[in-house]
Amino acid sequence: MMMMKLRAVLFTAALVFGNAAEAAGVSYRLTDLGTLGGPGSVGLALNEAGQVAGWSRTADGDRAFLYSEGRLTAIPTPGRAAQGLGLNNAGQVTGFYTGGPHGPGARAFLYTDGKTVDLGSLGGTVSAGAGVNDRGQVTGVADIAGNGEQHAFLYTDGRMVDLGTLGGKVSLGTGLNNAGQVIGYSTNADETQARGFVYSEGRMIDLGSFGGSYVDPRSINEAGVITGASNTEGDTGTYAFVWRNGQMSNLGSLGGSFSHGYAINNAGLIVGRSKTAGNVEDRAFIYQDDRMLDLNSLLDPVTGAGWLLSEGADINDAGQITGTGWINGEHRAFLLTPVPEPHTVVLLLAGLGLLAWQRRRH
Repeated sequence: MMMMKLRAVLFTAALVFGNAAEAAGVSYRLTDLGTLGGPGSVGLALNEAGQVAGWSRTADGDRAFLYSEGRLTAIPTPGRAAQGLGLNNAGQVTGFYTGGPHGPGARAFLYTDGKTVDLGSLGGTVSAGAGVNDRGQVTGVADIAGNGEQHAFLYTDGRMVDLGTLGGKVSLGTGLNNAGQVIGYSTNADETQARGFVYSEGRMIDLGSFGGSYVDPRSINEAGVITGASNTEGDTGTYAFVWRNGQMSNLGSLGGSFSHGYAINNAGLIVGRSKTAGNVEDRAFIYQDDRMLDLNSLLDPVTGAGWLLSEGADINDAGQITGTGWINGEHRAFLLTPVPEPHTVVLLLAGLGLLAWQRRRH
């Protein structure tokens, strides 16, 4: 009987929290990730441990970084400049460096436990990594032999595989999931359109569009749901989308004619960037419960004081968000953490309910 009552208390607490969260909305505590000594930093990728990859300005150029346990650390690369674009749950970072032994062009890298490996190319000169999954597979773009075309690749088992195109000369892989499904975009046969694709089991599938000439997918979750952006008919606007079960849905905007979804987690929450009314400002957004919300309106007033969040770049399954904003006139990487954390509130409410029940008993 006591166990049944305890379960009832826990269930009631969960319901109370759910209703309270819906009424009050989620708030986020902001952490400034700092810089590597120069004026500015950009947060681009986030894992489940709260680590962030991106890049920061230094006196010697842009440097890729890994933020972990409260510290920003430069990633060593052979080149003078580098950017970190993708990050997995093992802390591996991919991106590109320039000015190394292969000349001024970009080269894809994979950083693992203090060691950086050049991923090579598809026979040409230039390459760049964009995303890495938990299996250590990387996608991005690379020149093919002769440097006349650039193709999306999947780096797996120590070699780079050419994923081809949708008929044109250019394709680019922007992200992938742990099943090895790759997303990106490709030009068509007459080079007049950039078409979004998902590559799975050896096939590149066109995602469709909102009628315009440009589609840019950026993130795919473990269920194969994709977010990105598509131009509308006549290329009069660009809007964030969610693609699931073969259908592309328009997520709207924060009032302007531009929005772009940059990341989706396994709960289906989407973050990105949108123009406000009049297309004057860029604002970071989160899309949840069929609504696009300005992340600036959800900031904790103490830690978020003085910030303007311009872009939400990634979101993990705990609901943490990384991206870039402005503070004191400087572009800075941030990490947002939901507060109070949902499991903490549930346990607190459950404890209070249990305490009240015990008092009534005695």
